[in-house]
Amino acid sequence: MLKIILIYIALYFVAPCWSQVSYTSFLTEKNATIQSEIGAELIEFYRVNAFDSLKIVSVEMIEFGERNSNQFEVATGLSGFGSYCILSGSVDSGIDNLKIALKYFERKENWSRVSQIFNEIGNAYLLLGEYNNAIEAFSMSLEIGELSSDQTDAFNGEIGLGRAYVATKDTINGISALLSYKRKAIKLKKYESAANASSFLSTIEQDKGNLEKSLIYLEESIRFGKKHQSKLLISHGLTNKAILYINLGKIDSSLILFQQALKLRKELNRPRQVVEGHYNLSSYYIVVKDYDKAIIQAERTIQIAKNNNFITDEYDGYVLLSEIYQELDEDAKNAKVRLKLESLKSTLEDKSTVNEDLISYINEINTLEKKDLLVEKSNSSFSYLWVFIVLIFGLILLKAKKWLPS
Repeated sequence: MLKIILIYIALYFVAPCWSQVSYTSFLTEKNATIQSEIGAELIEFYRVNAFDSLKIVSVEMIEFGERNSNQFEVATGLSGFGSYCILSGSVDSGIDNLKIALKYFERKENWSRVSQIFNEIGNAYLLLGEYNNAIEAFSMSLEIGELSSDQTDAFNGEIGLGRAYVATKDTINGISALLSYKRKAIKLKKYESAANASSFLSTIEQDKGNLEKSLIYLEESIRFGKKHQSKLLISHGLTNKAILYINLGKIDSSLILFQQALKLRKELNRPRQVVEGHYNLSSYYIVVKDYDKAIIQAERTIQIAKNNNFITDEYDGYVLLSEIYQELDEDAKNAKVRLKLESLKSTLEDKSTVNEDLISYINEINTLEKKDLLVEKSNSSFSYLWVFIVLIFGLILLKAKKWLPS
């Protein structure tokens, strides 16, 4: 119970002010329709910004929806819970919940939401390595997106489709999809999307050994980040460029870029990105064998991660520290680090999947799928009834015709 209370309190600190107000409004709103709209807005925000909050609001949406007989609320909650399952490692359960929500939105002809859910299912299949299923889901997202009033739905799935094609070694179709996505994003001035496409194209070229072409795409990604006025996108671009510079042998320039990226991340005051910045600098100093500075950056990575309960990042920081001590032949210090890694590994394994009791609870209280089955059975029964009526009517006509004079 204490854990739940603490998570509820955390909702007021992990998100900007508008979300604090919206969450309070969501809990206190008496009108079921308005409450479901607030909940839908919160779920979209928490998908990106607050992992634990996504779970709480999604479960509440399902519970409130069942209580109020509001299927939209249930379906929205299920889609949010599906996202939570996927992000936490229970990908199959996540896909199942998304598919149940999908049926509702298809029935309501909410093509924008249908397109978005297919896109999310495609990303889930990518995580599972089921690339053909991913291609099918992304293709459906694009096809349905053509029916949506939101222009972005018509091309949003192309970046995932490109990634899926590349994963199946179909680089030609992969690059074609990514270039199409980037072109449409630029046309609509969606520079964040364009920057992401350019970044992935850079990775493809780097894997192919085309480092100069990779650099061109990275420069493009940074330009789009600047057009979007996003320090985060610019910092990602600078980081990727720094890594590429190491491969190009431009070691000094690489350090400057890593430092610039970290400075931007600190200005954003986003701890996870700051952690990544220190991690990158530690990795850089390992490459150039400046182990004293590498240790300093690894320890900063660990400390900031620990302060913010970023267990995965803390684990990664200790992995760096272990590599350094191994290079320095400091076995005693490395042994202590390895013990810490084992402890963190156990913690991560405990958190890696959604509690099965929670999944069972959602399956138990959710009546949306059962209602869909009832509708399907009802429709089937209705169809059989019409066939029966038409058959009887036809027999009557035949009998009548038989008694008519010729």
